Amino acid sequence: MPSMDGSGHAQSGWERDYDLDDPTKEDARARAKAKLDAIRSGRVVLQPAGRYWGRVFGGFLTAVIAAGFLYGAYLAASEGDDTAIYVAWFVGIIGALLFIPVYRLLYGSRATTPFRALNLYYRLLGGGKHKGARKLVVPNDFDHFPRAFPHIGKVKGFPGAEWLFFNQPADYKDYWESMLRWPTSPYCIARVHALNVEELAPDVVRCDFTLKLGIGTSLWILLIFFGPGIILAFILDAATRTNITARMSKVLVKVDDEWQLFNGAWHEADEQSTSWI
Repeated sequence: MPSMDGSGHAQSGWERDYDLDDPTKEDARARAKAKLDAIRSGRVVLQPAGRYWGRVFGGFLTAVIAAGFLYGAYLAASEGDDTAIYVAWFVGIIGALLFIPVYRLLYGSRATTPFRALNLYYRLLGGGKHKGARKLVVPNDFDHFPRAFPHIGKVKGFPGAEWLFFNQPADYKDYWESMLRWPTSPYCIARVHALNVEELAPDVVRCDFTLKLGIGTSLWILLIFFGPGIILAFILDAATRTNITARMSKVLVKVDDEWQLFNGAWHEADEQSTSWI
C-alpha cells in the first residue's frame, strides 16, 4: 500500500525516496541519476508529446491570410497602371513574408529537435497551457521532490507556498504562473536564442541557450477603442513590459523522434553540473 503525505496525496516508493525537507545539490543530482536509470531500464516509459494542433491551426490561418494578400497583389497587378503595380509589389511582399511564420508554426508544432522542444515548452508556459507543457517533460520528473521558487529579480509574482511539488498539477501551475503570468490579464512572449547543443549520450543532450521573456498585461489593448489609442497602447505596453534575459542550461532526453526536458523547473542543480550522467 502506498503511504500518504501530509496533504493526503498517495506516495509511491519513488516519491517517498525524495520526500525531503530541504534537498541539497547532491540530493538533486542523485535523484537525476536515478531518474535516468529508471528511463533507460524501462521502468519509466516515455511517450512522445505528438503534434500541438493549436500551432498547426495558427499556421493554417496565417497561410490563408498570406494567400489573401497574394491574391490581392494579383488583382492589383492586373490593373496594369504604374500605381497598381507598386501596390501589387507591396501587398505581394507582405503576403510572401507571412509564409515565414507559417513555416515556423507548422514545423515547430512537434518537438523533433532540441530547439523546437525548448521553444514549444516556454511558449506553452507563457500562454498558460500547462497541461500541454507537462507533456514535454519526462514523466518521472513529476514526483514529490521539493521545488524552490527561483530568485529572479524582475519577477513580481510569488507562489503561495515555500516548497512546490510537481506531482500536484496545481503546484506546477502556481510555479510557472507566478513567474511568467503575474500581471492582471497577463501575456508572456518567450523566445529561445543562441542555442548550443552538446551530446552527453546517444539519447541525452545538454542545451545551453538564452531565454528571453517579455511579460506584461494585455489590458492596454482596450485603448484601441479610443481614437488614436492603438499608438498609446503600444507605447504603454512597451513601457510597462518586464523583460527578462537569462542564460539557461537544460538536459533533454530523446523520445523516439522527439525530445523532452529532463527537468521541468526553471534551473536546478542537476542542470548546473551533468557529471551524474
